[in-house]
Amino acid sequence: MKMSWSIAAAVALANAVTAFMLTVVVGVSLMSLLNIHDRDGGGSMGIFFIYGPLMAAIGLVWGLAAAGITSASTWSQFWRTFAIAQVLPNALVLAFFAFKLVSRPVAPTLDGLALDLEAEVLLPDGLAPEQAIRDENARGSLYAGDSDNEYLAVNRDQIVMRDGVWVVPLRGRLNTKAARRMLSFTPYDHVTVTLDMPLRAQPTAEDTAWTAPAPMRKGILADGTLDPSEARARYRVVKVPK
Repeated sequence: MKMSWSIAAAVALANAVTAFMLTVVVGVSLMSLLNIHDRDGGGSMGIFFIYGPLMAAIGLVWGLAAAGITSASTWSQFWRTFAIAQVLPNALVLAFFAFKLVSRPVAPTLDGLALDLEAEVLLPDGLAPEQAIRDENARGSLYAGDSDNEYLAVNRDQIVMRDGVWVVPLRGRLNTKAARRMLSFTPYDHVTVTLDMPLRAQPTAEDTAWTAPAPMRKGILADGTLDPSEARARYRVVKVPK
């Protein structure tokens, strides 16, 4: 028995719309559950204009295939065909959702509380002009992996000069139990300085005390050695309510 192309088209369109809507709901839910910041709408744009349309296309094709499988020729077969068509796109979206939840990074805690990193970058006077240090485009960051590279808040109103050294306070959340973290600060239009942090993946009460100032680097040279700078930094972890 030949299928009805009108029924096949209806199933395919309904399946595409359902797949798109499910992808949007799952995508937004994942952003909320995983604390993914929607900077400049980038996350939402990806959901609505990349992943959503991709799943809609899969839903459309699979809807036509389901109509062929059931040889849908009467409207009484619509719901059965639509149910079969739902299997593939829904399975793909829900499998992706489950994978992301299982593999999500786990944030460190201490005494049941979330942890912030509080740091002070120490820049000798003359390393960068005050205007560049205080500029709104000067930025700090904390790298803990490809999926955890966050900007840190630069407390510009607390930047001070002490004994010929600019003290630049930075603060941000520890999002993952990472064995390797890099703290960086970039005065506007100047070279970035970076501290390779020996902070343990799961901080303890000892890490709530300020560390001694440690040297920062400008980069890594071709031979693998560090390109030193005159900047230093110290840091500690701070318990905060979740």
